[in-house]
Parts: sequence; structure tokens; C-alpha cells
Amino acid sequence: MTFHIMIIPTLSCPSKCSYCWGSEENAEIMKIDVVKNTLKWLENFRDEPVHFTFHGGEPLLAGYEFYKESLPLIKNNIGCAIINFSVDG
Repeated sequence: MTFHIMIIPTLSCPSKCSYCWGSEENAEIMKIDVVKNTLKWLENFRDEPVHFTFHGGEPLLAGYEFYKESLPLIKNNIGCAIINFSVDG
């Protein structure tokens, strides 16, 4: 059975959709330590595939540096990881 983790790196979103709760402007970006702590917590689930969804707001607003660090951390620490993005558009 796949274990699912949703990571919300920012609530910031430029779209301002009337139905959405994630439209905060200039919201903070998640600290990379949150990803590291999540991976440490997941050590007990290494036998199961782990499905990560980056959600938000608009998760890509977390920026290149966030993903440059977080994606290799996930890849190198979780044996079988599926990574998806839920993006605006």
C-alpha cells in the first residue's frame, strides 16, 4: 500500500480563485528542515512506496532553490518515491 504525504511549501498563489483557501499573497516558504524532519519521520515506512504531492497555494512559488534541495533529499532518502505537483493552471 502506498503511503501519501502532502507537502505545502507555500500558501502563496497569484490566482485569487474565489473557491480556494490558498490565495495568500507573499506567504512564507517552508523551511527545508520541515522536509528533512518529514523524511526522518518516514524512516518507519521505507518498505512501502511513498507518494509525495507538493500542493499549495501554488507550490512552484517556493522557488528553484527549495526544489533543488528538497527533491534530491526525497530521492536519496526514500527508496521508492513518487513525486507529483498540484499546480495552478
